[in-house]
Amino acid sequence: MSKAWLAALLLLTVTFIVTEPLFDFIDDEATIVNDAADPVHVTLAKYLTASGQHEHPPLYDLVLHFWLTVAGGRMRWLRIPSIAFYILGLSAIGMAVARIGSSGTSGMGRAAPWILALWPFGFHFGQVAAWYSLSFLLVGALTIFFFEFADSPNWPRLIRLLVTAAALLYTNYYGWALLACLAIDFSIRRRDDWRSLVRWLIPSSVALALIYLPMWKPFIAEVFGVVQPPQVGKALVAEPAFCLYSLFVSESVAPWYSWIGVPLGIASVACVILSLKLCQGAARRFLIYFLILFAGMDVLGILETKRLLLIAPWLLIPIGVAVSGGNHLRVRNVLICLLAITFLSGCAGIGLRKYYAAPRWVEPWPAVASNAAAEWRKGGTIISNSPSFFLYLTYDLGLAGPDRAKFAGLLGKSLRESNIYAMDDWLAQGSPVTTEILLAKGVEFSEPGIAEQAETALTKRCEAPQVAKLYQDPGYELKERFFPGLRQPEWRVEVRKYLCRQAPH
Repeated sequence: MSKAWLAALLLLTVTFIVTEPLFDFIDDEATIVNDAADPVHVTLAKYLTASGQHEHPPLYDLVLHFWLTVAGGRMRWLRIPSIAFYILGLSAIGMAVARIGSSGTSGMGRAAPWILALWPFGFHFGQVAAWYSLSFLLVGALTIFFFEFADSPNWPRLIRLLVTAAALLYTNYYGWALLACLAIDFSIRRRDDWRSLVRWLIPSSVALALIYLPMWKPFIAEVFGVVQPPQVGKALVAEPAFCLYSLFVSESVAPWYSWIGVPLGIASVACVILSLKLCQGAARRFLIYFLILFAGMDVLGILETKRLLLIAPWLLIPIGVAVSGGNHLRVRNVLICLLAITFLSGCAGIGLRKYYAAPRWVEPWPAVASNAAAEWRKGGTIISNSPSFFLYLTYDLGLAGPDRAKFAGLLGKSLRESNIYAMDDWLAQGSPVTTEILLAKGVEFSEPGIAEQAETALTKRCEAPQVAKLYQDPGYELKERFFPGLRQPEWRVEVRKYLCRQAPH
């Protein structure tokens, strides 16, 4: 590993640690962190006897469970495993670039380390306390082990490959699609040696099918219960276009700021085209596999930015190879310039915090939770539909952290405190009120209409509320035009304070 690559990884690690508090915990993190507090046997039972706990297998949740025990549930430690997985994943990608790009070049070259380290999409999703970074690491490691095995097959290398493949399958259901691509690639490499194909592919397939026995039931439930056909019309084009754009620029600069979004979008497409031109052999094939997997997500209706870190190694490896040297010097320089423009624009957006396509990273939930904690201590009732809000409120009230004997989950989910309710629980319990009620409303994802029902119930028993609208979504109109099914509000954070005429006796 070159000194430039070590320096880039070290700088990125320090940047993660220093800047991590600047980015809010998002809803996915809060939900996964809460459920990771469950005992191991409870988590496993949800997969062995039912259809599972989340839209992903349980490996990351089990890792996080043990980390919560080690870390004592400290808030600023929640993302450390994800950051470590991401840095290790980048290291694996660097090794893959050096391996398949070494023919005619000198390892990674000088540009590749800094381009990979400055990747703004990874900076966001690489630190999220969810399965994203673990899948990123496993795909990177799987790729390295595959190259070694494909070049010189033997049983020790196959066992290492299968162990990593099994870990990937227990992290994400879509891992089967990546393994299918590896099987195709091995067949291409060994197309003149059918005995080798039979010797290695059949035992590998049987072994993985047996290893996966506990997961077949939730896997089938996921396929038939969650996977949906892609939307027709504008969204059919808009969703993949936005996801490809985000892979290069990140969500920190929304494409609807046309003065910069359109040029960056064109540059993103050009980066893929130029990488295809510059790459040969394995690097080009893996870029094609990435495009197939990307299209497959769209066809299955599961294409979202949060799922892209899974397949991103097979985009980054060809890009790293393309900028590491070889022929077509002018084309390579153009690609480096375009990558620098897109990546640095994303980094600038992260620093400015004003142009986000997905404002979930910068919504003011910490401040809202702090104010809510003060209201609750004065005897008020707190109601919300935001998992992020409840994560911060849990820590503000001292219900999680090093002073607690054990991390037991979050308010609104696992923990219960008097006069603190998730909106659906509050409605289910008959809408109890106190003299003062604070309702913190975020974007509804799971059960549309719950916030409206809560507001209607409060209107019947309370005075007109004081309303504070705290974060306006700058892309609201375009989201309504291209993604009407999302039903996202214009104001992503809204706080309503009610004075109620009647308190329960």
